[in-house]
Amino acid sequence: MRTWVVIGLGVVTSLLGPAAADLTLTPRWGVAGTMVRAEPAGGCEAGYSVSVDGAFVEPMESDPSSVRFAVPGDAVPGPRQVTIRCLGQELGDHSGVFTVVTAAADVAMAMRGSTVTVRGDGYRCAVRLVLAGTGTDARVGEKGDLTASLTVPEVEAGHHVIDVVAHCPEGTQEVARIPLGVVAVGQAPSPHPGSAIQITGAGFSCGPGPGAHAGPMRVTIGGTRSIPTSAGPDGTFVLTLPEDLAPGTHRISAFCDSRPPEAATGVVEVPARPVLARSPAKGPAGSLVTVRGTRLTCANATLAWDGVQETARPVTVTGGAFTASVPVPADAVFGPRQIVLTCGGTPLTASFDVVPRTPRLDVWPQRAGPGAEVVVQGTMFDCGDRAGAAGEVRHTWGSATTGGDGGFRARVRLPRDAGPGPRTIRAWCAADERRAAQGRLTVTAVTPRDAPRPTPRPAPVRLRLGAGHGERGERVTLHGSGFACGEVRFGWAGRPARSAWPADGVFHAELPVPENMPLGRHEVAARCAGAVEPVSHEQYDVLPTTDATLELVRNVGPPGSLVTAIGRAFPAECTTFRLRFDDEDRPLTRLREVPAGGDFTVPDRGAGVYSVSLVCGGRATAAATYTIPEVWVRPAFATAVQGPGEVSWRLGHLAGSLVLGVLIVLLLGFPAEIFNKAYEHSRELGERSRMLRGVRDALGRVPVVVQFLVAGAAGAGLLTLVSPPDDRTLDTALGYLVAFLLTCLTYTVVNEVFIRWATGIAGSFRVLPGGLAVAAVCALGSFWLGLDPGYVYGIITVFVSAQERGAEEDRARAVLVAAVATLTLSLVAWLAWTPSHDEALRASVDPAVLRADTIFAAVFVMGVQSVLFGLIPLPFLDGYKLTRWSRRVWGVIVAVALFAFVHIVYGKESEKAVELDWDSVREMLGLFAAFAVASLAYWAFVRFRRSRHPSSR
Repeated sequence: MRTWVVIGLGVVTSLLGPAAADLTLTPRWGVAGTMVRAEPAGGCEAGYSVSVDGAFVEPMESDPSSVRFAVPGDAVPGPRQVTIRCLGQELGDHSGVFTVVTAAADVAMAMRGSTVTVRGDGYRCAVRLVLAGTGTDARVGEKGDLTASLTVPEVEAGHHVIDVVAHCPEGTQEVARIPLGVVAVGQAPSPHPGSAIQITGAGFSCGPGPGAHAGPMRVTIGGTRSIPTSAGPDGTFVLTLPEDLAPGTHRISAFCDSRPPEAATGVVEVPARPVLARSPAKGPAGSLVTVRGTRLTCANATLAWDGVQETARPVTVTGGAFTASVPVPADAVFGPRQIVLTCGGTPLTASFDVVPRTPRLDVWPQRAGPGAEVVVQGTMFDCGDRAGAAGEVRHTWGSATTGGDGGFRARVRLPRDAGPGPRTIRAWCAADERRAAQGRLTVTAVTPRDAPRPTPRPAPVRLRLGAGHGERGERVTLHGSGFACGEVRFGWAGRPARSAWPADGVFHAELPVPENMPLGRHEVAARCAGAVEPVSHEQYDVLPTTDATLELVRNVGPPGSLVTAIGRAFPAECTTFRLRFDDEDRPLTRLREVPAGGDFTVPDRGAGVYSVSLVCGGRATAAATYTIPEVWVRPAFATAVQGPGEVSWRLGHLAGSLVLGVLIVLLLGFPAEIFNKAYEHSRELGERSRMLRGVRDALGRVPVVVQFLVAGAAGAGLLTLVSPPDDRTLDTALGYLVAFLLTCLTYTVVNEVFIRWATGIAGSFRVLPGGLAVAAVCALGSFWLGLDPGYVYGIITVFVSAQERGAEEDRARAVLVAAVATLTLSLVAWLAWTPSHDEALRASVDPAVLRADTIFAAVFVMGVQSVLFGLIPLPFLDGYKLTRWSRRVWGVIVAVALFAFVHIVYGKESEKAVELDWDSVREMLGLFAAFAVASLAYWAFVRFRRSRHPSSR
């Protein structure tokens, strides 16, 4: 039918003759609504009327030579008759043919590489479709229908058009433009692994009609999780995906709500999230925190507390990971804090809980009578909101105020009605009773001889600086004591002073170093306001700003540790250095391999974190931190014995050691050995006792080696139980057991071998269970009296025979050889102990080193004690045999043993020998007298029974 219409229009056109040929239409093809310009052959001044297929069309604009109009939107595809007429003139109509076509794509949006199908109608010539310069020929059917498939080329995402171009004999003409949005979804670079990821899109037409781009749309992740968004006026969108996406590959789809099937897809890569860990999770100010980072993508990062720039420190990331030690700020407020890692993008955080330090309370003296005055000293009482913050501390018999370092010192008078016995003084922060510590003291009994103690002198005026050096702009911490006035004036010499108000003579303040302070040494002075005296001065070195740093080979260990300090980046002109540990100058041993620095010994301080500074006089300084742990287990033997290089040769020191040694020998050795010998002489008496005979027979069936091991283990266990709490470990007990076995066997076996060689008669070997009872009394007595280390009853085995063997001279020589052998063993153990002792002082935590440290020290102490107490010149002891033979030889052996025992073992306490607590001496004398009387009574009873039963001899 359409073909006949076209033929009919052609006939009509030919019948109209020249008029039809006089109308030119531009363009001649197009879709409904196309703007067309009609130009007749002649002109018309009055204007034109336009009709399409006989229907009037309103002209858009007109001039004498042409008229413009729009093809009606409801025009049917195919040739349409266009007629124009000049108004007011009878010139005739002008006609032409405009071919109306349709053209549309099956989708409004498409992805690059996808296929778009274009369909149309009303065509009568060959057609070509063109998109962004890429064309494809379309097939036109016999009825003028058009169907073609077009592949979207790799063009930039956005808005494009498909040009429909007709190729007819009369010329080539663009007949339609089809809008097409080329869409794409892309991932913006992730600024940091695990952070939010941005998704971008372009080319979306989400409006209600063609060419309308802004509108609601939706993005799906993996086909399940949906996130709403909107396209902008230009058909683009930017969306931030949530941070909780699991690491891996995710498929992203984006589509308009008005056209759900028309979607664009993409792939997003979510990298593995970084990890920031810290150990421990809580700790006090000044402690060290180990921070570890993994799965990082940056090469350099910074760590800071709560992100504060002043606390930032750089770290180097290697292979996506790092490990660093970060000190907790000394002024950190208690509570949760954040360790912030900045690594090229979004920061990572790890929580850390700042807690107060563990307080410590010391009481001196530890023994006092009712009404006496004792000194209570507390350290690390953090009673404020941060370490060292001042606050009120309450203790059992009063209260005090902590200083800027968390410490206080108070004198406390014991109640006059306090009964004798152990007492506990407890101190706690008034604001938080959980921050508490306690100390022990013993209230002694009141005797008529007790005299009132003299009134203590007032504390001397003293000013201490937190650091003796620093740079301009820093703040110097001042600690003053002994200022018995209401106001203290302090400051730099020659500069305006500041005021402080002491409490009980103590004040704490800060003094800034002026920016214009000349380099070099300056003086800080403090005095009571309005008074010339007392006054206290301290020196402070103002140093230039340098890049010097300080490295400690070991930064954790107990007091006495030997530490190597290495300074770096000090000025070349620095040749003289000094080292300060907290507020104390320490001797520095220079090392050839360390140009700046050397070895120093950690002073005797309580647990905590201390500042160590290496100072180049007036030129540079560098600081590091050193931590003394709460508990560093070294048995009493190892801590009491001095190394070969630590023995003092001062005359007063030697005299004090002699006094203390004689007292210990008399008060403990004499009754113990009497009891032991009395038990030996009771052997025959035991044969007449059925119970004792049963015990002896039962022991006789146990192998002697087993008896010896059991006795040694019992003695070692007993000594371990009465040791300080920190020493009660399996390693300590093992060390004591080995020392027991070595010293006992050395003394008794050498003695027996010499007698057997001299007489040819063999002795019988047995273990004396009573020796354990004596050891128990001595160990408990030492523990009660506070002797450190306590007296050790080393010889718990003897060799005996049915009769005294050999001449008196042979027996004396056997004692001499046994004593010399035991002293030699002690000397060898002492020399072998030195390497492990030095390593333990260097804060060794190697279990093998600490075991060797315990064993060698215990062998030395037990061997010396065995010889010293065994050679007391009493008729029942081995020393009596030696003095009967040669008093000179006896004197030499006893002098060596006494020196080794008292001066080397108790050398650190020997200076107190001239300042004895006479209450303790009286108690020790009473204990000695009671034990001696009991031992003598037991020995007399044994002799009396033996005289009544001569057959038992």
